[in-house]
Amino acid sequence: MKNNFVLSLFFIFFLNCEMMTIRADHTYKVDQLKKSICWGGKFNVRYIESKNGKVSVDVENGVNRATLQCENNLEDRIDITIERSSDDESLNYGSFIFSLFLVPLLESTGYQIGVVKNKFISKGTVVLSRDISPWYIFLVPNYFFGTSHEDLVFEEVLNHILEVEEQEKLYAIDKKKPKIPSEKKFSNVFRECSFDLQECAMNESMRRRLKAAIPLEKKDNIFHADLLKLIETLNAREKSFAHGCYCRTNPDPTLFSKCPVESDFDFICKVKYNCNQLKPGDLSCSVDYWDQLTKLQKKLIDQKSGDYYLKEKVNEQFMIIQLMSILH
Repeated sequence: MKNNFVLSLFFIFFLNCEMMTIRADHTYKVDQLKKSICWGGKFNVRYIESKNGKVSVDVENGVNRATLQCENNLEDRIDITIERSSDDESLNYGSFIFSLFLVPLLESTGYQIGVVKNKFISKGTVVLSRDISPWYIFLVPNYFFGTSHEDLVFEEVLNHILEVEEQEKLYAIDKKKPKIPSEKKFSNVFRECSFDLQECAMNESMRRRLKAAIPLEKKDNIFHADLLKLIETLNAREKSFAHGCYCRTNPDPTLFSKCPVESDFDFICKVKYNCNQLKPGDLSCSVDYWDQLTKLQKKLIDQKSGDYYLKEKVNEQFMIIQLMSILH
């Protein structure tokens, strides 16, 4: 009887531990949302304080990321309201001893989210909670609190923005209203890319937006300040890029005899340089270089190489090539 009781306690503890370590992984959903293209408008964000206090930094960061994901130069005003709920649950320290074995301490904060664009409205709630138990953390060192609150807020707010836009789209179809001119759909994509070239090159959504915006900017041969700034920033990065003797914009042949090939990346650049000397202007040299660079990047990832400097240099070269191909 006693053994059965002990086994029962162990089973309850194990089951509870397993349940508490299962966390919904929002990474995939967040990545999918990042690929969504929303045009938005002029965002007006209000944070409403409750008796429990102001919104957290994670909440503000999540909202900022969601609004930056959308273009914001249209005349439409979009009001986003984030109100902290008054029924937050604080940590129950009274059950601390009990929690070490069965139930974790729980802390949760609720927020009411509202997105309004003209007559279109989308509302919802998000509860940000975390479970704290020294026993679980001790038992499973890698166990923590799951997805960051910033990601959860980003997902929730962006979903509401997209919902409002879907309502507007369906209304326009029903009423046979004219579409928004595409020229008005772009403003800050050039500024975003200038601020973070790496994110711009690696984020599929950003690349799509950039590709769509470039022809609209160039069609009247008028380059606005934001686009010129982006081109200037990228050109400066390309000119300053250097790795070894061969991986640079203008390799110096006088140094080759004194500068041995120091990495796989440098070797690939050497092959490209020699190819260009034999076949100047031949696109096959660049195509082969891209293929070899792709294989090297995969190799560094698969082998979990600790050469972070080399990884960064390879990624930087990919970034420069991708953005150059879009801008020129």
